[in-house]
Amino acid sequence: MVPGRRLRLDRPSPEDLLSQQSSEAAACRSARKAKIDDSSALGDLICQYRAAVVFREALPSAIEMARMFIDLKRSNGGLVLFGVKPDGTILGLPDDEEARARQRLEHLASELTTARVEIGRIELGGKVALFAIFNPIPAHLRPLDSFERATSRVGVV
Repeated sequence: MVPGRRLRLDRPSPEDLLSQQSSEAAACRSARKAKIDDSSALGDLICQYRAAVVFREALPSAIEMARMFIDLKRSNGGLVLFGVKPDGTILGLPDDEEARARQRLEHLASELTTARVEIGRIELGGKVALFAIFNPIPAHLRPLDSFERATSRVGVV
């Protein structure tokens, strides 16, 4: 290194990183809100897990669920929405299938992973979708508290 010259690193400053993250979050929120049947709560929930969000129109088989949990573990957590198309359209689950789907989800989660999986439901326009959060965040930090009004917790496995 030549005396008097500063070493230039090609890394963004902390201020640049914060600005970039906040603009990405705002863009994510507005894009998701436009797609997700007019539910800001669901859009915000998706934005929290934007690195790993899986949309499923129906409950997957046990093998598909195991693959999903492996992928979510690699990405350090994630969100799975059941009864939602990949474009964000809420299909919902039939009333008689919701309880059975929830029980099956709880059973598969407890059998397939040792990580904590939070299972909840969200109702939009009279349609009910289930979600599962594969979350390595400790329970005492209560990661779902900001969504408490719009969702209901139905199980923690």
